[in-house]
Amino acid sequence: MQQYGKWMANLYDNVDQWGGFSRKYTPALYSFFEQKGLKGSVLDLCAGTGTSALAFLKKGHQVVLVDRSPDMLNVARQKLYYYILKTRAVLIEADAAAFSVPGEMSFEFAYSLYDAMNHLEGLESLKSCFGNVYLSLKEGGFFVFDMNTSRGLLKSNKLNVYDSGDVFILEKGIYHPGMDSAYITIDGFQRQADGNYVRFEELIYNRVYAMNEIKKVLENTGFTRIYYATASDLNVPVADPEQEDRVYFVCQK
Repeated sequence: MQQYGKWMANLYDNVDQWGGFSRKYTPALYSFFEQKGLKGSVLDLCAGTGTSALAFLKKGHQVVLVDRSPDMLNVARQKLYYYILKTRAVLIEADAAAFSVPGEMSFEFAYSLYDAMNHLEGLESLKSCFGNVYLSLKEGGFFVFDMNTSRGLLKSNKLNVYDSGDVFILEKGIYHPGMDSAYITIDGFQRQADGNYVRFEELIYNRVYAMNEIKKVLENTGFTRIYYATASDLNVPVADPEQEDRVYFVCQK
């Protein structure tokens, strides 16, 4: 699975096109959580720097955060230090396709945000991930995650520039129909204390999947109710997910 390095981790929360995603869409997740009357501990899969987890922690819930990147978790550890001391935030360094949670812990709600499932390396990895989530959920529990569609990835063929003076980032997206993955190359420079700049690079990929293919894997895993939605209202099913740039899978055990 995609693993972000130290440069991206350290800058992630300050670059709006990265950290801003969780800040923007976590309220929709929490609203869904409340509307369904869910309680107890929450599983944040591919948790990154812990922005989404923080929203649930502030409301009094325990959150288990799973992420493969030690650099991203180091940022989350600083952000959530108070809640870690209170044992309300538990951080696990593991791949989403091969994780387990402590002891007999189970959840009424699990989620994953910002293309994380597109970062998994293929259907077998997705099957393993979904199976682990399923085993971690209580009966009737929900798993909600978003994915880029092929239509959405087509829009990644562009340049994005971020320039704060201290940090300069150039993102270039590459995707054409027929490719099995979309790629984003990141070239950046960060000013150091001595005034000089250090260059860094990242390569991000998004695997391309048909949304009905993902739904079939979820059904085979054992999820009983599955529908597509958008962030505007996670309670309203979408008829044709391929006509959306990004869809949310709402899955119930």
